[in-house]
Amino acid sequence: MATDPQRYKFNHSMLRVKDPKRSVEFYEFLGMKLIQKLPNPDAKFDLYFLAYDSPKAVSHGNVWTDREGIVELTHNYGTESDPNYKISNGNQEPHRGFGHLCISVDNLQAACQRLEDAGYSFQKKLSDGRMRHIAFVLDPDGYWVEVIGQKPLEQTENEKETDVATYRLNHTMLRVKDAEKSLAFYKDVMGMQLKRTHESAANGFNLYFLGYGAPANDAAPEGVSPTADQEGLLELTWNYGTEKDADFQYHNGNAEPQGFGHICVAVDDLDAACARFEEKKVNWKKRLTDGRMKNIAFVLDPDGYWIEIVQNEKLKTRANCMAIPTYTSRPKILIPEKVSPDGLALLKDSFDVEQKQGLSAEELKSIIGDYEALIVRSETKVTAEVLHAAKKLKVVARAGVGVDNVDVKSATGLGIIVVNSPSGNINAAAEHTIALMMAVARNVADASQSIKAGKWERSRLTGIEAKGKTLAIVGLGKVGLTVARIANGFGMRLIAYDPYANENLATAASVTLLPSLADLLKQADFLTLHTPLIASTKGMISRAELETMKPTARILNVARGGMIDEDALIEALDAGTIAGAGIDVFTSEPPEADSSASRLIAHPKVVATPHLGASTKEAQENVSIDVCEQVVSILSGELPRSAVNAPIILPEEYQKLQPFVTLIERMGSLYTQHYSNKVNAASFRTTFDITYEGTLAELNTTKPLFAALVKGLLSPISETPNINIVNAELVAKERGILINEQRSRENVEDKPYSSFITLRARASRSSSSQARQGRSISPLSSRIPQHQPTSSSTGQTPLQPSSTAHSSEQVIQGFVSANKPYISRLDRFKGEFVPEGTLLICRNFDSVGKIGFVGNLLGKAGVNIKFMNVAPLHDADADVGVEGKGGEEKSREALMILGVDGEVTEESQNFISSAQRRSMTVYNIIVVAIDGQRLTEVEPWP
Repeated sequence: MATDPQRYKFNHSMLRVKDPKRSVEFYEFLGMKLIQKLPNPDAKFDLYFLAYDSPKAVSHGNVWTDREGIVELTHNYGTESDPNYKISNGNQEPHRGFGHLCISVDNLQAACQRLEDAGYSFQKKLSDGRMRHIAFVLDPDGYWVEVIGQKPLEQTENEKETDVATYRLNHTMLRVKDAEKSLAFYKDVMGMQLKRTHESAANGFNLYFLGYGAPANDAAPEGVSPTADQEGLLELTWNYGTEKDADFQYHNGNAEPQGFGHICVAVDDLDAACARFEEKKVNWKKRLTDGRMKNIAFVLDPDGYWIEIVQNEKLKTRANCMAIPTYTSRPKILIPEKVSPDGLALLKDSFDVEQKQGLSAEELKSIIGDYEALIVRSETKVTAEVLHAAKKLKVVARAGVGVDNVDVKSATGLGIIVVNSPSGNINAAAEHTIALMMAVARNVADASQSIKAGKWERSRLTGIEAKGKTLAIVGLGKVGLTVARIANGFGMRLIAYDPYANENLATAASVTLLPSLADLLKQADFLTLHTPLIASTKGMISRAELETMKPTARILNVARGGMIDEDALIEALDAGTIAGAGIDVFTSEPPEADSSASRLIAHPKVVATPHLGASTKEAQENVSIDVCEQVVSILSGELPRSAVNAPIILPEEYQKLQPFVTLIERMGSLYTQHYSNKVNAASFRTTFDITYEGTLAELNTTKPLFAALVKGLLSPISETPNINIVNAELVAKERGILINEQRSRENVEDKPYSSFITLRARASRSSSSQARQGRSISPLSSRIPQHQPTSSSTGQTPLQPSSTAHSSEQVIQGFVSANKPYISRLDRFKGEFVPEGTLLICRNFDSVGKIGFVGNLLGKAGVNIKFMNVAPLHDADADVGVEGKGGEEKSREALMILGVDGEVTEESQNFISSAQRRSMTVYNIIVVAIDGQRLTEVEPWP
């Protein structure tokens, strides 16, 4: 391959240092970052490479050999403890040669003041001498670092702030004996361009600025160097007359006393470049073939300065290995938001942690490719675009509960684990609920405003006591239970509605579980919500629900905005049918002007707070430590405890299990949504038999399938989004779910699939004879028929389906074909459909025109149908008929499954329900959302 000098880069300048800790600290204070470290303990030296790497940096994000403007610090072991060791800085006679490094800054005066305030010494301050536009600060070894401005001096004289992210390592200065020879060498041999010349005849010297890349900025403002915005330049300083002195020579820094070592050029093809240098008849300090280090070379310039030649690894990778072992840098963690010091302390021992707050979306996207872990709170949006740019990313950690700011689906597809901290905020949220309850009960907010206004309104502000009142809790998860335990100390009566609540935990917390929300609302003196915002909980407390409550009742919400109809609540407060409310979360945050949320906040009977449920020092500390511990686990090759995009599947299992994981999760979701809706709520069960048939029965582990089922069952209604292989069994136990896994080697060779899954829900935890039978027979063979009593109402009650809430067998069966999941049986009905998107499940009597009737009904409601499948009764159930009837009606009952576009709005659902009630042959239409179509949860509550 040929070599092209236009692709070369002035990569770095090497300085020997006495104490690397102090030196690295200094250059990091200048805004640089340690981008690479090459340790060589056998030879007893380490190399530290620092450069500007903010999103505003010229070489930001590049591999270290594809950069310009790097400073290499070389530390020989032991010098830091040697009191006699001293560096030659290149500016003292008789050892002058290297002159200085130079950084260009945004606001020159502010930058120099910052350095002075930090206690660093200056060789020359701005106020010294005649040249007021340059300063020289001294690094810990006495090397000079010139500081110049990127803007005119008068433009920045009143600026008090400086942004190190805008700084550049502008140039390296070398003194040369013969300017003509040196310019010819660097232009002809090294391929650099002469970008700028500064002649100072009155002072007897010229300055020449050379480099690669773009030419100087001819449009630079007056008083500003045309090259001030660049990095990686070489300044050659020529003092007149030195070329005429035969004995004159500069110190190259490598003879004693040592200091400066070399400059380095990264080339497109190392072998070809060295061949070219050979043709140019350069003087070699080390050829590629010399010594043990076969992928570096050193040429000498006319003054004997060393120029290292290395391969630009972005352009070409060399097979030969360096004698200096390449240090694999520690995993890098990006933290663009505030994380507690204790959390950071867990990371810094093993990882390179970089805190970069205030990043824009584009800045985050541009730098994320360098990091293995990303820790965020709620402000940073981790979009699909960001994730696709994150080539090294292994984990996104959300320091909180809600992950609505993370594209979990994209992360999962890219194999990036998303973790959160579901427990860190529990106590904070529970305490805030109690705080709002007491504030509402005792008119605290109103009283505070009143007395501050100079009033003394004790009679008007009389409140109520919590003791003896009924606290009604919707959602008895971790936060709900904690609220209950605190409220129990007030002597309150505790009731709750949660179909998944653990009865033992409820009893231990003195909570009485009620069978329905309606029963709960009628008894509530205080109502508190602790559920996620999903399709079934959106607007769950609306006008109809509020009308059933006591006029003295008070409502609390420290969970999710959107579960309470804000307009309906305002009306109830105005009418006096609800006594008050304590609200921490709203439909829009922050609320828009004149929105329902803003009107609710302004209501005199409302105590409102700006989403403060997790805003305690302890909660912030807890979630920070929690997610940092999980990041350590994941980057150490272990499993996390709170992976949101679960289940985690080992790579060797993934190909075989993945489609079945998808199938069984959707079966669980379908079960929960089908049997926990208002129509079938009483029939919901928590004991399940799951049978794997065919090749699945031969797997060594079914943990991913078990986890997928638990996730599917709970995701539509649970506050526990992070269900995975690690915690699935624990979560199931906590939620009172019992799953019995069985394997059957039933022959499925005659079927269009290799494996089959049956999910059967039992009415009790004791194995029924039917359940036992189901383990030994094919899921497609006949079932024992379930006879239903004949209705005693009027003769025409095909309006009640033959499967009653408690006596029917609840079965869902499915298989995978061509990696696509199919449901083949739902309840007593057989039919094949793909469980995805939004489904309408219509139970009806199959008759002429029924498809047209339902299609017309949905069309009027503005719902577009994508596909439709009619599922008749399973063969065994068809023999029984409906309501004991025989003849032509015995097999007319059916399910109509319709896939529709998008979300079915509440208005459309109301229209459908109204029309459904007028129909004598349509029982009900249930809306089911599968495969990520549920509403997005709002952070940060469990």
